[in-house]
Amino acid sequence: MIELSTIVRFLMQLGLALAGATSLWAVFLHYLRQKTSDESKAKNLERLTSFLIPLFSSGLFLFILSRLILKEFFYATASLAHEGIVVKATIDYIKEGLEAVSVLVYLLILISAVLLYIFRFRKDLFNRYAIFLFSANFLIISLIDVFILYTNSFDKLQLFYFLHHWHSIFTLGTVICVDYFYLRTIPNVNLKRTIYPMFPFFSVVIWSGLGLDFLSNILIFKQGFIVNTQFLFIQTVIAIIIINGALLSSRINTRLLESVNPNNPRPLKRREELTFGLSGSVSIISWLTIAFIDLFVFDLKYWQFLTFYFAAISVAFLTDHVLTKIRILTYKP
Repeated sequence: MIELSTIVRFLMQLGLALAGATSLWAVFLHYLRQKTSDESKAKNLERLTSFLIPLFSSGLFLFILSRLILKEFFYATASLAHEGIVVKATIDYIKEGLEAVSVLVYLLILISAVLLYIFRFRKDLFNRYAIFLFSANFLIISLIDVFILYTNSFDKLQLFYFLHHWHSIFTLGTVICVDYFYLRTIPNVNLKRTIYPMFPFFSVVIWSGLGLDFLSNILIFKQGFIVNTQFLFIQTVIAIIIINGALLSSRINTRLLESVNPNNPRPLKRREELTFGLSGSVSIISWLTIAFIDLFVFDLKYWQFLTFYFAAISVAFLTDHVLTKIRILTYKP
């Protein structure tokens, strides 16, 4: 059954994951910018960081709005699950969590307001201090993930809740960042030469996030393990994520680097562009599916789960294709 309050909780988790991931990668890009002696590369890294600001703002707004709605209007009992493993999150856990993070949320808003202000009006200060402000945001978001569902004791269940939310920064949030960077840099070969070598590192972080996901489920395996159609579907999605990553990530990263090789560029073929777009669509829809479905208990048959899943991938793939075309047609150097 789909409850409105649980949809709001999903949006809150999505917004927090996106704000956390953009903060993490902004710190990474700023660090590389400070270390490089290549002025051209430094400018590219600065521009790539600026690309993250709209994504960060969107995630932050979604989190704050969802939390406000949840705190003021909903305290319903909901289920929290992952990998097909179900653990109940009671009203008390939700209420205690919303109250426990209040100070952290206010601090996050304050630091983010300063960050966005200097980005808009004081680029000199932004280039100098953004790494510290984004680092503070990532730390605060991680602390919010610790207490967003609070059991009033630091036991295995509390650790499970933390890892359940925190890993989304490294999986769902990072996957969105990768697809976003890919889309934003399509027409600009200089930016692609800067960001494409980082994609293998992004992949390592995503795999690490999947490892955190598995670790969290070990903590509550005995009390939460339920074999049903929904569980089997989630295992299928995870298998698709692993296969998609194992078979295509290395090949995609290699071809992307070859396509921007300054000495002997090998442009992507039309078939490869479609394959890469499909792979990205599979990745992002798979992680969204896991994050969304694990909050609910659906009375669907296995084939029905698969139908909705593949339909979502098709929509994402077509959307990506259209956005790519628009990006190329409207690009201004």
